[in-house]
Amino acid sequence: KMSSSIITVMLGSRYSNYCSNIGRTLLIDPPKQVQQMYDTLLGVHDAALKAMVPGKPLKAVYAAAVKYLTDEGKDNLVSSLPKSLGFSVGLDFRDGNLLLNAKSTVPFKAGMVFNLA
Repeated sequence: KMSSSIITVMLGSRYSNYCSNIGRTLLIDPPKQVQQMYDTLLGVHDAALKAMVPGKPLKAVYAAAVKYLTDEGKDNLVSSLPKSLGFSVGLDFRDGNLLLNAKSTVPFKAGMVFNLA
């Protein structure tokens, strides 16, 4: 029998000079605390995704993540957020000029592709 585990799977690809990747996390019989933290991270992800709309600045994603944690009473986790919650992908795997961080004022445009990690 397999004991409690967390499995993370990542796959990257390149097609016609364009890059892409996908990641998935699988929880196997997680302890309650692990499941609760995973549920919190899903909430952060959903809040960040809703902020990714044309016209809004990229930094709106980071702000949405912070707001979600604050609204959920998990302010203590804000300092654990990485400097960037994702990046643009396309011809480059990671475009360093289009980061989903707390500072980027570049606006989202229709058709942009991002990795929201």
